[in-house]
Formats: sequence, structure tokens, C-alpha cells
Amino acid sequence: AARFEALPAGAWTVQLARAGSSAGFAALMARAGLAPTECHVVALAGNGVRSYLLLWSQFPDAGAARAAARSLRGTPGAFVRRIGPLQAEARRAR
Repeated sequence: AARFEALPAGAWTVQLARAGSSAGFAALMARAGLAPTECHVVALAGNGVRSYLLLWSQFPDAGAARAAARSLRGTPGAFVRRIGPLQAEARRAR
């Protein structure tokens, strides 16, 4: 969580997955060819329900993040998100 909080709020990331548990995230990273050090697992809470996001890296703008997302294998539902709002949501979930 500390690594994700240190990212620039104006940067972009690629959301690879959202789930009620992070248990399957290691397999998803392996399938996509990503190292765990390239990814962030972020816990969120909404309506009393905890969920987890698997986010990949940081990019300077949405276009760069979209291009990177298209390069991934095994992640058809990946989409780009701005980091700042996710950081704020994660802080509220603590």
C-alpha cells in the first residue's frame, strides 16, 4: 500500500482485476507476464464490502496507459484509471 500511495496522483495505471479476494492475483500476473514488483494490490471498501484491485504500473497519461494495456496478454478486461482517485478511495477504506 505504501508503494501505491507514493505514486504521483496525476499519473495513470491499468486496472487488471477487481475481486472480493486477492487470492487469484498472482496467477493473473503470471499469465500476463508481469512481476509482482510491477503491480499493486489495493484494498477498497464500499457499502461494508471489501474488494481488491490489481493495478499495473504507472504511466504519464491515459494514452500511454491504454497502449501498455493493449500490449498485455491474458487480461482482456484491463482498463486505465487515474491514480489519484484510487489513492483517495484506498485511504477511505482503511
